Amino acid sequence: MPKKSRRSKARKRVKLAQMARERGSQPAAPAVVAPAVAAPAVAAVPPKKKISEALDLALRYGYVMADLRRVGILTGIMLLILLVLSFIIG
Repeated sequence: MPKKSRRSKARKRVKLAQMARERGSQPAAPAVVAPAVAAPAVAAVPPKKKISEALDLALRYGYVMADLRRVGILTGIMLLILLVLSFIIG
């Protein structure tokens, strides 16, 4: 099984640092604000994800397709060798 590369760890650290900076840079709300007209209560909408789940999985497991292709080719070669050997020996 391949090890995690240093590059992926570095990307994760950069992403975490950016998220921490974004949280820290949010302006503080004023202590007391008297609204002139009462606004209706609105539920907070969570922010949309920038990357969809399918794209995230494709990025995370991108090497799997290459590995499956390699395994399939090797399996085909071995089956072909067995077939040829069965005709030669039998």
